[in-house]
Amino acid sequence: MRPPVILRNLHIRGAGIVNGNGADGIFFSSGVLLFGEADHVTIQRAGGTVQGGFGILAVGNVVFTVTNSNVLNAQLVGILAESGAVVNVDLSSVSSNNTAFSVNGGIIRVSGNAIYDNNTNFSVLVGGGQIATGDDNAGAVNGAATPNGTVSKF
Repeated sequence: MRPPVILRNLHIRGAGIVNGNGADGIFFSSGVLLFGEADHVTIQRAGGTVQGGFGILAVGNVVFTVTNSNVLNAQLVGILAESGAVVNVDLSSVSSNNTAFSVNGGIIRVSGNAIYDNNTNFSVLVGGGQIATGDDNAGAVNGAATPNGTVSKF
């Protein structure tokens, strides 16, 4: 019997993930350090027609980078970093989600993105965390909910 394969790296390029029907677009979680990237990826309607769904959910000891991609119409959060995960988002569009970016014990760095038509653009949940953003994002900023953290400039 072959032992299970343990991935240490995940690279997604040129893919489309549409209508997850209750599922997350990309769910990346680990107890060991994992690295991943999504480049030229479109994630649309995560959650489908039922309650739930994140465009990208990173949990634990994860470093995930999103570039040149689109995260659209997630029912809950476009991109969520939890429990120590670090997510870097560059040169992408995060639009028409309930919440664009959210942290719950994680870190998200946002630079050079188009951020439009989200109910909330940035949210730091009760688990804390940090969202760092450059001055080079475009879009309508709907405010930041920061009960236990900050949205800062880098």
